[in-house]
Amino acid sequence: MAPCYLHGAHHEGGHRAGTMNRFIEIKCPRCSSSSVVQTDPTHYRCGHCQSIFLFDAPPPAPPPYPPPPPQPVVSAFRGPPPGPAPSRGVNVVVIVIAAASALVVLGGMIAGALLFRVSRPAALPPGPVGTIATGAIPPATATAVDVPAPSPPKAALSGTRQGKSLASPFWITTYKNTGAVPIQSPSVRVSLFDAQGKRVGEQTGYSAVKELAAGAATEVLVLAMNAPAFARADVQPVDPEPVSFPEGQVSLKVIEESVQPNGGSLANVVGTVQNTRSSHVRFIEIVAVGIGPTGQIASYARGYATAKELAPGSTSGFSVSTGTFEVEKPVKYRVSAIASEVR
Repeated sequence: MAPCYLHGAHHEGGHRAGTMNRFIEIKCPRCSSSSVVQTDPTHYRCGHCQSIFLFDAPPPAPPPYPPPPPQPVVSAFRGPPPGPAPSRGVNVVVIVIAAASALVVLGGMIAGALLFRVSRPAALPPGPVGTIATGAIPPATATAVDVPAPSPPKAALSGTRQGKSLASPFWITTYKNTGAVPIQSPSVRVSLFDAQGKRVGEQTGYSAVKELAAGAATEVLVLAMNAPAFARADVQPVDPEPVSFPEGQVSLKVIEESVQPNGGSLANVVGTVQNTRSSHVRFIEIVAVGIGPTGQIASYARGYATAKELAPGSTSGFSVSTGTFEVEKPVKYRVSAIASEVR
């Protein structure tokens, strides 16, 4: 019976060396005979004394490089058992192929960049803000839209007349919104100058109308109480301002009016005002402007309706005393009513 050898391991006992591998000679532990036969993967039988024994082979030498990590199972199908690990030469080939692929990709990127640089014009004209200039494609042309600036408020005075109430001078004038935007709190300023042109007095008067629409007009009274002696009066509209805080002022309808004498030069303008709006109003103010024989302003008076608040559709009476600020005797009156809307 020929001796039995174990391939691929090393043992202190008898061994034989091949060209690239090591062999271990297996002997019977009882009679030291090398005539043994393997009966299964771990047991052997001695051909001399017929003893059956277990041979504990030394562990195999570690491979020259670490084994590849186990691959995750991606399918429930179990195929044939994996083959032996690739040799070191195969890994070197894979690395060389990967490096060559990376060089090819990098070369393509460099060639593309050079091609783009060559095709790009030497100098692109600066485009407007918000456009993107890329390559040979011209930037999109942005159309400039001129947004007109808001029109400034404008006002002018007409038909200004001067009178005196007791010892104080007053002026009545028509204030007109000549601009395109509503004016808030129309007001008029009277500047007084002496004979040498020195300013000696300044007084401002305000309209009962708090928001004057474009193209609309209203009368303004300026009273200079206890004014100093003056040689000239300059009447001008105060710098008009656009409406920034709407006050909710509305107009009401005067459905009847009449003039009742009140002794001497005084008279009462009596009438009825109606709330024709769909909301409640309050602070109903009545303005009575006297018109002279030539159509000019002759007098000015203001007062309030009897009711402090009016529901939609309801009415209230009023009585306004006139004659205090009168330049000449009026032949008729123009009466208007304004109120604040209850919000």
